[in-house]
Amino acid sequence: MILNKKEGDRYVYDYKNGFIKQGLGIGIPEIDEYLLYKQGETCIINGLDNVGKTYFMLWYYLCISLKWDKKFVLWCGENKVGAQKRDLVQMLAGRDINLLSDKQIAGYLSSINKRFEWVSIEKMYNHNELFKIFADSGADACLVDPFTGLTRDFNHKGNYDFLNASRQFVIDTKKTLYVNTHVNTEAARRLYPKDCGIDELVGFPMPPEKSHSEGGQSFANRPDGFVTIHRYTDHPKYWMNTLVFVRKVKDTGTGGKVSYRANPLIFDYNKGLGFEAIVGEEKRRVNPIIAILRDKFGYEQEKLPFK
Repeated sequence: MILNKKEGDRYVYDYKNGFIKQGLGIGIPEIDEYLLYKQGETCIINGLDNVGKTYFMLWYYLCISLKWDKKFVLWCGENKVGAQKRDLVQMLAGRDINLLSDKQIAGYLSSINKRFEWVSIEKMYNHNELFKIFADSGADACLVDPFTGLTRDFNHKGNYDFLNASRQFVIDTKKTLYVNTHVNTEAARRLYPKDCGIDELVGFPMPPEKSHSEGGQSFANRPDGFVTIHRYTDHPKYWMNTLVFVRKVKDTGTGGKVSYRANPLIFDYNKGLGFEAIVGEEKRRVNPIIAILRDKFGYEQEKLPFK
């Protein structure tokens, strides 16, 4: 079908006049300059094993949900729902779960259950089955975690079948789709060499590239966005820092941009009580959940209304 000749004209004028809807941030300018939630787009995530990809994204989704009332449906084939809810409770409360009363935990769980749904991992799904579940949900955004956990054809065609179906899914449903991917063996073998110029990192794993996702460059070619999550898990000094590299932003007209390779976004683990972004030359630590609870809901995190 050939489009009407006027198709897209309105966008040009809206762009000129600043009417294009921008992506949604977490309220930290130094982070929101690069990393944004965008409705109706596909974003691929990659990273080495055990760096905390799912854990970081849970926290990020919680920030977006609190600030913008977005709802998420998650298929996490390698994680237990109970453990993820425990983590979310601690992030929201800003306190270790062992310091909370049962009544407090019930209040936090009620808030989390309004924002998140989980797909059962008792059976294996192909992407069409999973997309049907996502489409029937009331969520704004969905997570496939991981792609390699799906029932699929393990070949180039199978990868593109999934990626093409992903693009059609977000077009049809207007939902946002995140896909967590594992990386290939080459990526796991890449270590910082002695001449890398950063003595503290010599011998530690390097962040993977987009093409290191299992399935290769196809996972970089098709999505709207791409994020790499990295952590030096066995480094005595930096193990608690999560590095986020924004590798691809297809539509910069709606905000966001690729982060600089030498200056990734940095988040401190904060003892599992919700990440603190480390920003600015002075390396300020900012927990966006504290600001969101105060500015939007009118209370301090340590005085949440769950007694």
